[in-house]
Amino acid sequence: MAASGVMAFFTVLVLCPFCFCADDPVDRDYFINPELVKGGAKPAPVPVIAALSENGDYVIVDFTGTATVDPDTGLSTELVYLFYGTTTHPDSAGNRADYYDDYYRLGSIKHSGLTELKVAVYVGSYTGRAYIWMTAHDGGRESDHSNVMEIDLN
Repeated sequence: MAASGVMAFFTVLVLCPFCFCADDPVDRDYFINPELVKGGAKPAPVPVIAALSENGDYVIVDFTGTATVDPDTGLSTELVYLFYGTTTHPDSAGNRADYYDDYYRLGSIKHSGLTELKVAVYVGSYTGRAYIWMTAHDGGRESDHSNVMEIDLN
């Protein structure tokens, strides 16, 4: 009996330190650091808008010159293109985060769903000057924003 009691004490003494870290295998800020998360490199090069045109309640965004890829795979097939727009140039407020704000997002589309790199983005019955830009998202990170194009809608 004494030997089994010593063995139980020894087992608890040896295994107990492992019990305290079992539910915390990584630091709390591990997933905040994009360099540590899969998809750490953002899509590149930056998407390029070649032209904008009006078609009723839609703006046709032509980005045929875009060669953006997911650097983890080297492919563009899994990218999602995000389209943004506003009535004032996004630089006017001086806040670079505005380029990525959901408030300005007009829509998105998966690359795999495209037959050509032209997309009709719904803008409704708005009339006046509009500024349109886009980014690419690979499921982990969003690319830098494209060039900002302006269009006068009638």
